[in-house]
Amino acid sequence: EPVKFTLVAEHEGNVSFEFKGQSYSTAGDEEGKPFNIKFNGVKNPESSKNITWFSNKLDNEKSLVQYALKSEYDLDENIEFIEEEGSNSAHVFSGSQDINENSVVNINQVVIDGLNHNEEYVYRVGNGDIWSDIKTFKTINTDSETKLLILGDIQTENYDGFKSDLNKIETYGSDYDFSIQVGDFVDDADTFSNWDGIIS
Repeated sequence: EPVKFTLVAEHEGNVSFEFKGQSYSTAGDEEGKPFNIKFNGVKNPESSKNITWFSNKLDNEKSLVQYALKSEYDLDENIEFIEEEGSNSAHVFSGSQDINENSVVNINQVVIDGLNHNEEYVYRVGNGDIWSDIKTFKTINTDSETKLLILGDIQTENYDGFKSDLNKIETYGSDYDFSIQVGDFVDDADTFSNWDGIIS
């Protein structure tokens, strides 16, 4: 459980300034189950994918993506996946006045290069022992027009409303190749609940 503390140094009757801090809990499953899996922009979206996710800080092992062509996976789910290793680093979210809402998590990132354009892939992320569910992504078709969705200054705490809007875009909108969000994504970038709410 997180606690607040104050540190003071004393030497020969002299006392330092006070340093106030706190300990942190870590978010997510203790075994390292990935959560908040997202794609990020890449220079060559027809042949590359940048995948990030959160995991519990106690899971400081490898950051891995395993992937395969969906057409081959559909024929044989026991197909051998291609594996790509990335990196992770601890990030402290300390923006809340309530210390119980502040957390430290691992932010994991893997970039995959050499993909085929206009192909659908299956993938999973994890640490080698604990994996996400199987998910899919598709690379951009370089032989057709690119369909782009631009989202404005979201900066909301109404996460259910935001998810509802995204569902409507998915249902009634076009088959977008990618989207760009301009402006502030969250209200307070140093608060874990803001990020978890908007990207979960």
